[in-house]
Amino acid sequence: MKNLLRSVVLFFLFLFELSAFAQNTTVSIGSWREHTPFIKGINVVEDNKGVIYCASQFGIFSYSKSDGELNTLSRLKELSDLEITTIRFDPVTEVLFIAYENSNIDMIFSDKNVVNIPDIKQKNIVGGKHINSILFLNNNAYLGCEFGIVVVDIKRKEIKDTYYIGPNGTTINVNSVAYDGINLLAATDAGIFKANFNDPNIFNYNAWNKDTSLSEPNANYTSATSLNGKFYVVKTNLTAGLDSLLYNENNTWQPFINESSENAHIDSYNNNLIYRTKNKISAYDLSGNELRNVDIYRYTNPDIRNGFLDAAGNFWIADFNNGLVWQKPDGTIQMTSPNGPRSEAVWAIAGSKGRLWVASGALTGDSPLYNVKNGVSQFAENTWNTFDCSNDSIYGILCSSGTKSVINVAIDPSDPDHAFVGAWGPHGGILEYRKEGGVNLFNTSNSSLRAHAADPTSIIVGGLAFDDDENLWAVAGGNTNGISVMKKDRTWQNFIIPEIAVAGFGLYGLTIDDFGQKWFIARSGGSAGQGLCVFKEASLDNPNNASFARLKDSDGNGALPHIFVRAIAKDKDGSIWIGTDKGVAVIYNPGNVFTGGNYDAQKIIIQQDGYNQYLLETEIVSSIAIDGANRKWFGTYSGGIFLMSADGTKQILNFNKDNSPLPSNSIIGIAIDDLTGEVFIGTDKGIISYRSDATEGGEQCSNYYVFPNPIKHEYHGPIAIRGLVANADVKIADVAGNVVYHTKANGGEAIWNGNNFNGERARTGIYIVYITNEDGTQTCTTKMLFAN
Repeated sequence: MKNLLRSVVLFFLFLFELSAFAQNTTVSIGSWREHTPFIKGINVVEDNKGVIYCASQFGIFSYSKSDGELNTLSRLKELSDLEITTIRFDPVTEVLFIAYENSNIDMIFSDKNVVNIPDIKQKNIVGGKHINSILFLNNNAYLGCEFGIVVVDIKRKEIKDTYYIGPNGTTINVNSVAYDGINLLAATDAGIFKANFNDPNIFNYNAWNKDTSLSEPNANYTSATSLNGKFYVVKTNLTAGLDSLLYNENNTWQPFINESSENAHIDSYNNNLIYRTKNKISAYDLSGNELRNVDIYRYTNPDIRNGFLDAAGNFWIADFNNGLVWQKPDGTIQMTSPNGPRSEAVWAIAGSKGRLWVASGALTGDSPLYNVKNGVSQFAENTWNTFDCSNDSIYGILCSSGTKSVINVAIDPSDPDHAFVGAWGPHGGILEYRKEGGVNLFNTSNSSLRAHAADPTSIIVGGLAFDDDENLWAVAGGNTNGISVMKKDRTWQNFIIPEIAVAGFGLYGLTIDDFGQKWFIARSGGSAGQGLCVFKEASLDNPNNASFARLKDSDGNGALPHIFVRAIAKDKDGSIWIGTDKGVAVIYNPGNVFTGGNYDAQKIIIQQDGYNQYLLETEIVSSIAIDGANRKWFGTYSGGIFLMSADGTKQILNFNKDNSPLPSNSIIGIAIDDLTGEVFIGTDKGIISYRSDATEGGEQCSNYYVFPNPIKHEYHGPIAIRGLVANADVKIADVAGNVVYHTKANGGEAIWNGNNFNGERARTGIYIVYITNEDGTQTCTTKMLFAN
């Protein structure tokens, strides 16, 4: 009988696997996934097995020369930190050595074992402690650091020694370390220093002598290497702003090649010298003959950071705009990198129906950063697409005119592949996107948008939102007609802002409430908050007789916790939640703004450590998102992200960079995928997402299913029932009708831990899920196969 039951279960497992295959397209509940811009290559190396490792700013990927396989290394898996500054591979110990921006160190050995050495990161050093370079020598790694030289014993996996080589043992910025078989050389900001490698007192600063034979002994020497017993160094001429390459022969320094350029760097690889300048990277032999080069005219949008020539004649390059680039011996160019956004930059983020749209920013105060050119990105079906200066003609209009600051985004409620993006600055406006890329740019010539009164070339669109009738509203400050609408028939109308002072402000963060009132933030400058504005038009076609109010921090006039408002959001009860420089407040009755009733914001009282206090009152609240269960996700400028209950009184989660994979505590924006409950968190160091346990509920069951299904015996994670009516009553029963679990859905999703009412693991079998809405008018059922 037991064998028969097992056979039946295995058969149903097979059937359920087939039906659930298409549903397994996202991460499991409580799990994270990174969205790494692997394309931002900064360094490239090769191991002993023909695998190329390309370091990007926020992760590493490998490329197998034999079969073209791509694999990634990230902080969610192998790496212990985030911002990478340099990597190096030692063919002797077969270790991939990784240095991070915060001076943390990882060593990945051939057996895939990862060893973290946080000593420099944790050490209290006056001044900087950045790791600039890595040299392997006798099973040790010699690190050129901002304070001196650190020696890491690779076999013992520990710090072996530290050399402070500045005058009288002071710190000095060591840019690079090289060894010629006799001497160890340090290229520093204040000259070249040497010491005999076999000197037993090499750790003492007295063993190190400045090389005064150089024509400029106190100059800044930015990189160094050695080959065939000769030293090569790059010297920066601070007056001319150019670098030159020198080499030492018979104790005499002389130019290696007659070429000066910006951003020069010297290295050695496969018995060749690798010399990089602003315009190209070249491989030289010891006689100064250029064997190969790849210049910036060989391919589109180059930004060469590092490279080498392999034994087969392939030139491998880490490129900050194109990821891993290689030039074959015949001169053809190829590029590759794992899929991801093209940049970590994010200023605004919005999600709808399985789609995420990102506007990369950015602003400093109210001024656009014109050198920002990271474009607009969409994440759909687990794939990132970025539209920027290199591949999108509409965004290209901004690039050619100087404006690249896209700072807000609104998604068409009827088509999640259709979005509008607000651009801030000269010749800005509203960009219209389809999934293939940009299709329109709306500005003063083809819409009701108006330019800034002080700069007729500048349009500063700070907020976008759709109303319930699918009209697109925009706020563009700096003029009296700062509010515009593109009606569903694509005709335009603008409206006058009655308060003259507000007409001169920057306007941001548009939100539309259940009464059709438009809420937006006013600021004058980067740190001068001007409160929260509310606007209600008389009709779409009438620019006059509109109602307008500006809420401030005084009682009877908004009672905001702080005049500097950072974020606003409407929850599922119609309340307006407000994030300020001093925490959170909520307006429960927004309809009172123009009826004479009380509309002052209320601060939420929470209890912590036995004391009452106001919600997040010590935090700058930068972003707010509402999930399917009406819970509130608050992003802060320095404290990470908080998930609070629907009424804001109970903390459910707090993620920061110390207790989670969150890359930074500075949160820029939050968007929630209403289909899956995945929370996308934009930080100043990129985007990461977390799969929460709440989705958007509907008025009836639609495409509901259990995930995972079947539940295999080795799985002990949360089991989600998705696609439910909002806040449904959920019962789980065996085929005999015995209820083993009862819960209420978070929005459109309910969670079961696999245990019965007694806390015991449920028995193997088929279970039926009974779903009912709050008033009992909607019911549905589904099945799951559970294996214990």
